Amino acid sequence: MEPPCGWESSSGSPAPQPDILRLALCFLLLVPRRFTLALPLCKEEEYPVDTECCPKCSPGYRVKQACNEETGTVCVPCLPRTYTAHLNGLSECLRCRVCNSAMGLETRQECSTVKDTECGCPQGHFCMSEDTDPCAMCRPHSVCSAGQQVRTRGTEKQDTVCEDCPPGTFSPLETLDKCQPWTSCSGWLESETRPGTRTTDAKCSSWLPLILGPVVFMTLGLVIWYLKKHQR
Repeated sequence: MEPPCGWESSSGSPAPQPDILRLALCFLLLVPRRFTLALPLCKEEEYPVDTECCPKCSPGYRVKQACNEETGTVCVPCLPRTYTAHLNGLSECLRCRVCNSAMGLETRQECSTVKDTECGCPQGHFCMSEDTDPCAMCRPHSVCSAGQQVRTRGTEKQDTVCEDCPPGTFSPLETLDKCQPWTSCSGWLESETRPGTRTTDAKCSSWLPLILGPVVFMTLGLVIWYLKKHQR
């Protein structure tokens, strides 16, 4: 017959000898699961305290004393420059944010006991996020290069989006919002001497001076000849 769990027979003695490790293992396996401690399942407006559920404090308040069998949760208002924005079971209010001017931030709205400080960027800048902070620092809007135009103007939440000038247009400066059309060499006796690019305009020249030059010269010659002839 096999000895019970945690005991084994000794060949030298009929009395059973305890095996401490095996006995401890058997004890753990035999412990009912109902003795395992677990946090209670509380409602959304409650928070766990040991094995009980206590009512949460309202926004702008924190827990001073947890509830017990005789009293409910004791809440106190947040101190200046601290806040709680939601129902909570916090023992301390959250510290209000300070808008760091070194990061280009400016204060849009001061904090209250129910809302954190709202930081933003000055005009011509946009917010850059970091971790869970949607506006950790400010950066100036990008300036479109020559040969580009603004596709989407920058806002406080996003940078300027640029795009290349479409065919037939150009932008010689970085400050233009929209590309300008090339000059059209379609006038009378005009021809294109330099094609346009994304950064330069087309250059035109006219054949009119080449034609009028000889005509004017011949006309002057005839006038001079006529005057000399009648002076004789």
